[in-house]
Amino acid sequence: MIASQFHEITTFLDKSTEILTEVQSMTITTFPEKVATPITKKIEVLQELLELIETSNMNSKLLVANLRHALIEAGIILVKLTDALNVDTVETYQILEKLATIQIQLATAKKKVGDDLTGGTKVIND
Repeated sequence: MIASQFHEITTFLDKSTEILTEVQSMTITTFPEKVATPITKKIEVLQELLELIETSNMNSKLLVANLRHALIEAGIILVKLTDALNVDTVETYQILEKLATIQIQLATAKKKVGDDLTGGTKVIND
Protein backbone atom coordinates (compact mmCIF):
# COMPACT_ATOMS: atom_id res chain seq x y z
CA MET A 1 0.00 0.00 0.00
CA ILE A 2 1.62 3.24 -1.19
CA ALA A 3 -0.03 5.56 1.36
CA SER A 4 1.52 3.76 4.33
CA GLN A 5 4.99 3.91 2.72
CA PHE A 6 5.10 7.66 3.26
CA HIS A 7 5.78 8.59 6.89
CA GLU A 8 4.30 12.04 6.22
CA ILE A 9 1.02 10.56 5.02
CA THR A 10 0.80 8.18 7.96
CA THR A 11 1.40 11.11 10.32
CA PHE A 12 -1.21 13.19 8.50
CA LEU A 13 -3.79 10.39 8.68
CA ASP A 14 -3.15 9.64 12.35
CA LYS A 15 -3.20 13.24 13.54
CA SER A 16 -6.15 14.17 11.33
CA THR A 17 -8.29 11.29 12.56
CA GLU A 18 -7.57 12.18 16.17
CA ILE A 19 -8.13 15.92 15.71
CA LEU A 20 -11.28 15.55 13.60
CA THR A 21 -12.90 13.38 16.28
CA GLU A 22 -12.06 16.07 18.82
CA VAL A 23 -13.29 18.89 16.55
CA GLN A 24 -16.53 17.04 15.84
CA SER A 25 -17.19 16.62 19.55
CA MET A 26 -16.38 20.29 20.25
CA THR A 27 -18.65 21.41 17.41
CA ILE A 28 -21.61 19.36 18.61
CA THR A 29 -21.29 20.54 22.22
CA THR A 30 -20.47 24.19 21.43
CA PHE A 31 -22.82 25.24 18.65
CA PRO A 32 -26.57 25.01 18.16
CA GLU A 33 -27.67 22.22 15.83
CA LYS A 34 -28.32 24.66 12.97
CA VAL A 35 -24.67 25.73 13.02
CA ALA A 36 -23.15 22.36 13.99
CA THR A 37 -24.87 20.17 11.37
CA PRO A 38 -23.19 21.57 8.22
CA ILE A 39 -19.83 21.55 9.98
CA THR A 40 -20.15 17.96 11.20
CA LYS A 41 -21.26 16.82 7.73
CA LYS A 42 -18.04 18.28 6.25
CA ILE A 43 -16.04 16.57 8.99
CA GLU A 44 -17.71 13.25 8.14
CA VAL A 45 -16.89 13.67 4.43
CA LEU A 46 -13.26 14.39 5.30
CA GLN A 47 -13.14 11.40 7.66
CA GLU A 48 -14.47 9.15 4.86
CA LEU A 49 -11.83 10.47 2.46
CA LEU A 50 -9.08 9.86 5.03
CA GLU A 51 -10.35 6.32 5.52
CA LEU A 52 -10.26 5.74 1.75
CA ILE A 53 -6.68 7.00 1.58
CA GLU A 54 -5.66 4.80 4.51
CA THR A 55 -7.28 1.62 3.21
CA SER A 56 -6.46 1.98 -0.49
CA ASN A 57 -4.24 -0.59 -2.13
CA MET A 58 -2.26 1.74 -4.33
CA ASN A 59 0.80 0.16 -5.87
CA SER A 60 1.73 2.08 -9.00
CA LYS A 61 2.91 5.54 -9.96
CA LEU A 62 -0.47 6.27 -11.55
CA LEU A 63 -2.19 5.49 -8.28
CA VAL A 64 0.29 7.71 -6.42
CA ALA A 65 -1.07 10.52 -8.59
CA ASN A 66 -4.56 9.54 -7.41
CA LEU A 67 -3.28 9.71 -3.83
CA ARG A 68 -2.02 13.23 -4.47
CA HIS A 69 -5.43 14.15 -5.90
CA ALA A 70 -7.13 12.74 -2.78
CA LEU A 71 -4.84 14.86 -0.59
CA ILE A 72 -5.76 17.94 -2.62
CA GLU A 73 -9.46 17.08 -2.13
CA ALA A 74 -8.82 16.84 1.62
CA GLY A 75 -7.36 20.35 1.49
CA ILE A 76 -10.43 21.67 -0.32
CA ILE A 77 -12.72 20.12 2.30
CA LEU A 78 -10.56 21.64 5.06
CA VAL A 79 -10.98 25.09 3.49
CA LYS A 80 -14.76 24.62 3.28
CA LEU A 81 -14.79 23.43 6.87
CA THR A 82 -12.81 26.48 7.97
CA ASP A 83 -15.18 28.77 6.04
CA ALA A 84 -18.18 27.17 7.78
CA LEU A 85 -16.78 28.21 11.16
CA ASN A 86 -17.93 31.81 10.99
CA VAL A 87 -19.09 32.12 14.61
CA ASP A 88 -16.87 34.38 16.70
CA THR A 89 -16.32 32.37 19.90
CA VAL A 90 -13.33 31.09 21.86
CA GLU A 91 -14.30 27.55 20.87
CA THR A 92 -14.27 28.52 17.18
CA TYR A 93 -10.69 29.71 17.50
CA GLN A 94 -9.73 26.51 19.30
CA ILE A 95 -11.30 24.47 16.49
CA LEU A 96 -9.55 26.61 13.84
CA GLU A 97 -6.23 26.06 15.62
CA LYS A 98 -6.77 22.29 15.47
CA LEU A 99 -7.71 22.49 11.78
CA ALA A 100 -4.52 24.47 11.12
CA THR A 101 -2.55 21.55 12.59
CA ILE A 102 -4.23 19.24 10.08
CA GLN A 103 -3.48 21.66 7.24
CA ILE A 104 0.22 21.71 8.15
CA GLN A 105 0.36 17.89 8.17
CA LEU A 106 -1.55 17.84 4.87
CA ALA A 107 0.93 20.24 3.26
CA THR A 108 3.82 18.02 4.35
CA ALA A 109 2.10 14.91 2.98
CA LYS A 110 1.32 16.61 -0.36
CA LYS A 111 4.92 17.77 -0.70
CA LYS A 112 6.23 14.26 -0.04
CA VAL A 113 3.90 12.72 -2.63
CA GLY A 114 4.78 15.48 -5.11
CA ASP A 115 8.50 14.87 -4.58
CA ASP A 116 7.96 11.15 -5.16
CA LEU A 117 6.16 11.80 -8.45
CA THR A 118 8.95 14.02 -9.73
CA GLY A 119 11.84 11.98 -8.36
CA GLY A 120 12.61 14.63 -5.76
CA THR A 121 13.12 17.37 -8.34
CA LYS A 122 11.03 20.49 -8.36
CA VAL A 123 8.81 20.87 -11.40
CA ILE A 124 8.03 24.44 -12.45
CA ASN A 125 4.96 24.95 -14.59
CA ASP A 126 4.71 28.32 -16.34
